[in-house]
Amino acid sequence: MKRYYHYAIMFALAFNALGVVAQNAGKMTTEPGSVILNFHAAPALTKISNSPYSDAVSTKAGFSGGLDAAYYFMSFKKVNIGVSLGVNYSYYSSGIKLNYSDSLWTTDADAENVHLYEKGNRLSETQKLSAINVPVLLRFDYPLAGKFDMYLNAGMYVSMFVSKKYSTTMDYTARAYYPKYNATLFDVDVANSPYFYPTNKAMSSDGKLKLKSDIGVQMALGCKYNISPAVALTAGLNACLGLRNMANNSGTAQPLVNNDRKINSMAGKSRNTNANALAFELGISWKPAWLQKKQ
Repeated sequence: MKRYYHYAIMFALAFNALGVVAQNAGKMTTEPGSVILNFHAAPALTKISNSPYSDAVSTKAGFSGGLDAAYYFMSFKKVNIGVSLGVNYSYYSSGIKLNYSDSLWTTDADAENVHLYEKGNRLSETQKLSAINVPVLLRFDYPLAGKFDMYLNAGMYVSMFVSKKYSTTMDYTARAYYPKYNATLFDVDVANSPYFYPTNKAMSSDGKLKLKSDIGVQMALGCKYNISPAVALTAGLNACLGLRNMANNSGTAQPLVNNDRKINSMAGKSRNTNANALAFELGISWKPAWLQKKQ
C-alpha cells in the first residue's frame, strides 16, 4: 500500500504546481453538446465475499484503471448532465482464514460410496480476480467557486473476468466411513494411494476459481480542478458493488480435498459470491476541440 501513498503525494504536488499555471487560464465546461474523454487510475480496497464464510474474509489491496467517453446532453439549473461509456481494468484480491470442518456423502477413487469427515485447520486462502469492466454512467457536474467543479457519477457495469486464481494452505485431517463394509478409515497417507485420509497433513494448492461474470452498481463522488478550457484534474471516491451471485457451483456438495489430493477453493463451497471495491480515483479529463459540437 505504501506505493499508493507515494503516487497520491506525487499527484498532489503536480496538482499544486499546475494550479500556478492555471491561475490565468480558462475553465473547462461541460455544457450540452460537450464531449469529454476521461482517463483514471485508482488504488482500491477490494473484497471477494464468500457466503457463508463472509465473516472470515479480509479486505486486500486492489487496483482499477481505464478510460471513458462522456457526452453531456442537458443542463438543469447549474447542473450539467451527461452519459458515458467506458472500459476499465480491475484487479480484486481477498483473503479467507478459518478452521474448517464438515461432512458429506461422496465417492472415492473406486466409485465407492463414503461418508467423509473433513477438517481444515488454519486454512488460509487468497483469491485474485482480474476483470475488464464496461460501465455505463450518468454524470452530474456542478460548478463550485473558482476553477473547481463537483461531480457525481452513477450507473451500472458488466465485468468479464480474464483471470480467476486462488491459493490455499491448511493442515488437513480426514476420516471416511464405508457403509458397505461398516468400516472407517483414518490416518491413511500413503504416496500414490487412491485412499487419502491423513491426520494434520500440511497441504497447499493453487487453482482456478469457477465464477460467472459480474454485474454491479458503480458510484463516484469527487472534485474537478480545471487547468484550462481543455484539461482538468479529478480526484474522488469510487465504489463498485457487485450485485450478481458469481458462484458457479453445480449444486452437488464437494469435498475440501479431491481424490487427486488437490484442495478445492472455498468459493466452490460458497452459496453467494460477490466482488466489491472502494477506490481513491485520480484522473485527467480532456475536452478535444475536434470532438465538440460546432456552434
